[in-house]
Amino acid sequence: MNGFIDETLEELFREAAEGKVKVNNEIFNVAFNTKIVYPDNRVFQTNGNDNYPTLYINNYPLFKSKLADLLLLQNYRTNDYFRRIQDKIRFLTAYTFANATFDDFANPLAYLDRTTAFIKNTTLTDTNEIVDLTDTPIEANEVLIQNQKQSIYMETPNKMTFTLHGFFNDEEYVYRLPEISYGICEENGEKVCYIYSSLNPEKLQFANEEMGHIYKKLQRSFYKVNKSVSEEPDLLNLSPSSIISMSLFLGLLEKEGIKHFKVIDYLPIRYYSREIRAQELPKFTEELQERNDRIQTNATNKFTSIFVRMTSHLPNLTLNGELGDGVMRFQLDPSEGESDDLVSQLYNKSKCIKNKMLM
Repeated sequence: MNGFIDETLEELFREAAEGKVKVNNEIFNVAFNTKIVYPDNRVFQTNGNDNYPTLYINNYPLFKSKLADLLLLQNYRTNDYFRRIQDKIRFLTAYTFANATFDDFANPLAYLDRTTAFIKNTTLTDTNEIVDLTDTPIEANEVLIQNQKQSIYMETPNKMTFTLHGFFNDEEYVYRLPEISYGICEENGEKVCYIYSSLNPEKLQFANEEMGHIYKKLQRSFYKVNKSVSEEPDLLNLSPSSIISMSLFLGLLEKEGIKHFKVIDYLPIRYYSREIRAQELPKFTEELQERNDRIQTNATNKFTSIFVRMTSHLPNLTLNGELGDGVMRFQLDPSEGESDDLVSQLYNKSKCIKNKMLM
């Protein structure tokens, strides 16, 4: 059995060096190099594109054991059909490392432990709570905060969703704010939250023109979060709805006593996957390559700017510096007092939720 697993992984690693992993006769653009030092000092190494991250495995038996335990958990995050057990192993392994940073590739054992912890941790998984908004400038009665499970195709096993509820002419309407993909684990005896993305859900269409009018009112009320922000373009030109979602989410972290969180702003496998697909286009040019790079840079800057912006609203939030290779570290101390700042109001409302559930 061990020989079977070894052969399956080595075949996967060879294909990953070419950026073309085969599963069920389909090609997945998962690209990375690998270097394994086996217990007998035999070395397995692939030599793909030098820009690809390299997976360094110095303790192969322990790596294989941790990977096997994780894949058993990852298996529940997919409904895909696999013709062969090799295909399932290759698929789950490829998508496991699709969410790794450069540092994770250099320290795969710690990464496997953390990813396993993300799946097992239940700190926020039962979240299903309501925050009253009637005393805020936001044109909605309340926001429903719910945790939802995610498939293996996404960065994390959990995401937090935020749904505004209100009424117009006795007709109920809803509006979904950006969703936050996150994972929680323990490091040095403390819970740490990793935040991977803040993305808009599929847009909900209102039933008639009157609902469209409410949509415009909502958008105008969202901009109240800019009231106390400096005119620095990178911080002012952020999506107000993403600021609202993050305010509510960080309040939940304080409520759970989580003082530290890290922001993951770059996942190399996902970037190179898009690059490989672009290079396969008949009309691929250097200009298209530069455009793809700009899109990645803009997306990264907007995401990280959300958190820099939050430090201007929340005196208890501190940026402790970048850890390198796409990771930012923050400290969230207990907050004190009230504020007229809308972001602070939402944060305080969220941290004070008393597990009010929907009936």
